[in-house]
Amino acid sequence: MRIAQAKILHKLLLDSHHVYFYLSNPFDALPLPGQFIAVKVGGCFLRRPFSIAGCNEVFPEGKRTRNNDGSVISLLIKNIGKGTDLLCKKDVGDELDILGPLGNPFPMKPAWKKIWLAGGGTGIAPLLFLAGTLKDDRKEVSLFYGARTRRLIFSILLKNVCGPIHCATDDGSHRFKGTLPRLLASHLKKGERPDVLMAGGPEPMLKEITAACRHADIPCYVTVENRMACGTGVCFGCVVKIQNGKNWEYLRVCKDGPVFPGESVVWEDEG
Repeated sequence: MRIAQAKILHKLLLDSHHVYFYLSNPFDALPLPGQFIAVKVGGCFLRRPFSIAGCNEVFPEGKRTRNNDGSVISLLIKNIGKGTDLLCKKDVGDELDILGPLGNPFPMKPAWKKIWLAGGGTGIAPLLFLAGTLKDDRKEVSLFYGARTRRLIFSILLKNVCGPIHCATDDGSHRFKGTLPRLLASHLKKGERPDVLMAGGPEPMLKEITAACRHADIPCYVTVENRMACGTGVCFGCVVKIQNGKNWEYLRVCKDGPVFPGESVVWEDEG
């Protein structure tokens, strides 16, 4: 973990509120799926955390991204406020002050052959990274992608997903009509089941997916989003309640996560 400068090599405008950046990787080692970086934004006191969405990807034009050492990392950013607005206005050639790689990656066991990835909104980012790393591991990967409407299903980002892709939209404008948890439930009712499920997205969605996996006795891991101050575990400002046997404890999303076993997370309205 260190602070470094990352140059923007390519910028992909997905729509008026979403940008996909390809950055030079300034770190000594490649990041792992599930890890994130914290970006310094001029005029803002706190860094902004973003899941790493890919590593050494190919540009949409078909040209492979290349830094001096061949290493590139990708970010999916949604413009939701002052900090992200400033970031989205950055362009090719600009440098970002980043801290990372931070957090712990998704676990992976040799016995897990059939893997489901479930992402809602920008929570799809770390799962895109994971899908890209799994395609060469002879795993059977299925991606479940949920959004409010077809416009927010960014198919251009799914190029590294080799297995089946199942999409759900709240308004029914693209494939399955309904929420992502309902789409997953429809597949489980057919008798389909994975060896493990990895999920990312809004908390209510993660809570539903976790409950479904617990009911079906499927291991589930979730990437938890939370407001962060330091990003390094010092301030304890991003804690989440985690069940530990009959007791519970507060763990730091930035240092102990952001990936946790879904069944161990005590969601706020369950506390």
